[in-house]
Amino acid sequence: MHGTGARWFFNGTEAMRTSRLARSATGVEALVVNGATVSFDDLKVTELPAESHIRPMGSPLTVIAHRGASSAAPENTLVSDEIARRGGAAYIENDVQPSKDGVPYVLHDATVDRTTDGTGRIRDLTSAQLNALDAGAWFAPAYEGARVPTLAAQLADLRSRGGDLLLEIKGAHTRDEVATIVKTVRDHGMTGRVFVQSFEVSALQYTHELAPELPLGLLRDSLDADPVAVAEELHLSAYNPSEGALSKNPGVVKGLHAAGVAVNVWTVDSAARWQALEAAGVDGIITNRPAELSGWNAVWLQRRQTAPDAPAVSLVSPAADARPDRAQTPVVTVRSTGADQVALTLDGAPVSAGQSLDLAGLTAGEHTLRAEAIGPGTTTATSVFTVTASRTGLAHLILTSGAEDHVVSTMTGMLGRGHYAHLATWAKKQAGKAGLSAGRGALIAAEATALA
Repeated sequence: MHGTGARWFFNGTEAMRTSRLARSATGVEALVVNGATVSFDDLKVTELPAESHIRPMGSPLTVIAHRGASSAAPENTLVSDEIARRGGAAYIENDVQPSKDGVPYVLHDATVDRTTDGTGRIRDLTSAQLNALDAGAWFAPAYEGARVPTLAAQLADLRSRGGDLLLEIKGAHTRDEVATIVKTVRDHGMTGRVFVQSFEVSALQYTHELAPELPLGLLRDSLDADPVAVAEELHLSAYNPSEGALSKNPGVVKGLHAAGVAVNVWTVDSAARWQALEAAGVDGIITNRPAELSGWNAVWLQRRQTAPDAPAVSLVSPAADARPDRAQTPVVTVRSTGADQVALTLDGAPVSAGQSLDLAGLTAGEHTLRAEAIGPGTTTATSVFTVTASRTGLAHLILTSGAEDHVVSTMTGMLGRGHYAHLATWAKKQAGKAGLSAGRGALIAAEATALA
């Protein structure tokens, strides 16, 4: 238990969680489910270290509702928060900006034009003007009358109805504006339930100076050269990149975790990507579809608890230890069971099952075909084959070279007589001429040299 959050583990696997933990006036902890109560014998209470935002082993992804349940209700409104909460979100993610008179409001855009019936920059509108706006009718008639909430109103709602807040300080803020946000959080007794994030480094620096007890997350469109160093410099509890940025280098998750820094990814609404990000070890997902991610988590937990077999995968072609020559075109063939997804690479580059491999484009020597089967768990298989030089392969390179007829005739004549060394020398000199490309000429020379 940490604050209002609790997780139940059975044999190391998370079985339940809640962000709405309640305590009695005397500090007693209890679990109440549908009116029933449960008691525990032989209970041992152990003080936990400071809370880490890194996902514990056996726990599902943390569900972070992007502007509330923004796929089902008008974003950044209390009704959107409520739908996200009922859908199982652990955090509500919002955007906060000041009104003209300095009151922090929950709004994403710099203007109110897109998500209300008003117009103008939020910083040019007073609290009275913002309070009069309809922030729901644009989404659907059923939400007519929803308002742009103040940060104070959102905190009060979360405090009474449950859930934590991933608060994004949107855009450039002065130190005084950040101080107002911090004061609002403290006045509502929510410092233990608010996580501050921003694209703005200065906003995070001000927050740390004013409220070092608040955890901080840095939002990034692209990865820093050294995310760990940036995290240390800014006192980050989380590094929060876009899904596109992380997909280019998922290995940074391991380094950040080693430094005690969590990784939350935005904004991801695809089950296939949830699975890939879970496998990459990320801690939380910011999503427009919190109920769906909560359901995906439930299935993930169920599958872990039933301990399904890991997927099986094997590579049929090219077979391990095969020694094909240039004239052959093996077809990538993989066999798998129990896998939700199989990824194939040849020397690190993606290939597809059923793809014919053009060995004329590969260097001589060893090549590695790798298959990775995902879900549940990950299983890999590799096949190392060797492209070898042969008389047949060399003939194939010459006949498919695209060179002019007299060049092909000369090279095949040398090949027929077994004059490999002369063929290698001649191909080098002829490369780039008479239709023989420089690359194919060099490859023919290398193949002939290997046979000499």
